Amino acid sequence: QKIARYIKGVPRCILDFPWAPMPDYLDVYVDAGWSGEEDTRKSTSGGAACLGVELKHWCATQSTVSLSSAEAENKAAVRGLIEGLYMTNVMRQQGVYLKLRIWSDSSAAIGHCARLGNGKRMRHLENHDLWIQQVIKAGRAVICKINGKQNPADLFTKHLSQNETIIHMAVLGFRLINDKGIELGVKVQAESGN
Repeated sequence: QKIARYIKGVPRCILDFPWAPMPDYLDVYVDAGWSGEEDTRKSTSGGAACLGVELKHWCATQSTVSLSSAEAENKAAVRGLIEGLYMTNVMRQQGVYLKLRIWSDSSAAIGHCARLGNGKRMRHLENHDLWIQQVIKAGRAVICKINGKQNPADLFTKHLSQNETIIHMAVLGFRLINDKGIELGVKVQAESGN
């Protein structure tokens, strides 16, 4: 019913690819929904890779149970790094050299990724989770802090209000058109005074 109501109310979703100079960075936004699956208590990783606008997004249940939200967020950052490295390598083969930024709203995940070793609290992490530390130390990527309310990866891990959904989709380059042909982002901007 929710999907039918959504499609009836917002029948068009447009992704614009405006002409723009090539940016220096591929930005990858990541987030995790900790222990959200009711049966298994597995977490969800979500993210979006953007080169000005969204190029790719993902949402997937993590393969193992995370014992803390920090661990779930770290796994989401690792998935984002894997996706980002793949995309920068493809671009490099085409002669375009991009730097990679991973954006996370989790201070714990950023702290874990920026140091070397697993520390006292996250000793149980597997080697593939610690691999992100080595990639960042080598300078192949940086991990940056983003405010939780501004992280468009929330689209893939949380239940959001219509306004939050419209705002996050606009960041990724999408425009939503309702059943009357009115762009929903314009309404949100008018209400916020922009």
